Amino acid sequence: MSNDWIESYIRAGKAVKAAKKVAVNLIKPGVPFLEIANKCEEEILNHGCELSFPINMSLDEIAAHYSPSIDDSTIVPNKGLLKIDIGSHHDGYIADSAITFNINNDETLQNIIDAAQEALEA
Repeated sequence: MSNDWIESYIRAGKAVKAAKKVAVNLIKPGVPFLEIANKCEEEILNHGCELSFPINMSLDEIAAHYSPSIDDSTIVPNKGLLKIDIGSHHDGYIADSAITFNINNDETLQNIIDAAQEALEA
C-alpha cells in the first residue's frame, strides 16, 4: 500500500506553516488585508499546493470567514484582534490552521486570547 497520502498531508501542512510565517511577518498597522492574503496564497502555491479556501482575515467582532475581495481597501488597524485562517491541499489532502494576532499587544485583548486558550485546554 502506498503512503502517498501521508506525504500529501505533510506537504500541505508545510505549505500552511510557511504561509503563516509570511502572515506573521506582514501583520503591522497600515498593511492592506489584500496584500497579506495574496502573499500567503502565493506561498502556498510556491510549495506546490492549492488553496483549500480563500485566506480568511477576520477583525475584532467578525468571528471568522471574512476574505478580502479584489477591491478590498481594509488595512490592519492600530489596535485589534485579527484572526487569520489558512488552508491548503495537496492532491485533495487538506491542512488547515489559524492564528490570532493581538495588534500592538493590548492588555485587554490579550486577556481575551488567553481566556480562549485556557478554554481550549480545559
